[in-house]
Amino acid sequence: MKEINNFLEEFSLKKNPSPTTITAYEKDLTDFALYIKNNNLDMFNLTEEEYMNYFEDLKKVFKITSLKRKQSSLKAFYKYLWKNKLVEKIFEYNFSDDNSKILHQKDFQPPIYLDNDSFKLFMDSLDEDNLYDMRIKVIANLIAKLNINLINIFEIQIRDLIKYDFKKIIIYRNNKIYNYDLDNDIGELLRNYYKKYAFEKRFLFSTYNINAFRKDLKKFNIDISDLKFVFNEDDESLYNNIKKIYFEIGIGD
Repeated sequence: MKEINNFLEEFSLKKNPSPTTITAYEKDLTDFALYIKNNNLDMFNLTEEEYMNYFEDLKKVFKITSLKRKQSSLKAFYKYLWKNKLVEKIFEYNFSDDNSKILHQKDFQPPIYLDNDSFKLFMDSLDEDNLYDMRIKVIANLIAKLNINLINIFEIQIRDLIKYDFKKIIIYRNNKIYNYDLDNDIGELLRNYYKKYAFEKRFLFSTYNINAFRKDLKKFNIDISDLKFVFNEDDESLYNNIKKIYFEIGIGD
């Protein structure tokens, strides 16, 4: 479909995503286009009920992590359509806590955490020109990539970021100094947030607080604990890597 191809091309140029992310977006959008065709719907004049029905059908087949990924793909696509005046509205399916719990109970699965690729899809779906989205994006990255305690995140002062040219986060709290080194990507993300939304403020997130962040994150059906495990190896991968190292040094199993 022309619009999907155009979106993926623009997305690749602007976001520089991984091949895995592009493949996931393409599959999600192609599946959605096929659903639209098979049900004689109009992608550009879709009603909210029709959009919600699509996810209700998906819930019968997919787990919550896959559903959230597909939601991120469609949200990014419809933002593109809206910006190009091809649609008038952007819908969003609400993954309620109850739905999540029912799905886990049905599948008898332990809690499912965001993996690297689904986290990137989530980040790509957030609009940096929107304060609400950008704030979530910055804080989520600080938690997932640097494992910074939430209390410390809301103690970040702009003067310290500027002092270290957005290459370090230094936090003074309870007579302790917390020091976090920033890579170029996170440093640039913080710099952009500061320039757009926190200029001439003392604290990076001003009056925004932990409770507000938790509430905002819940709207995406994501918990803070999900973010903390994004870049952690699962138990099986960790075991296999340890086993491999043991064999390499001659310990055996």
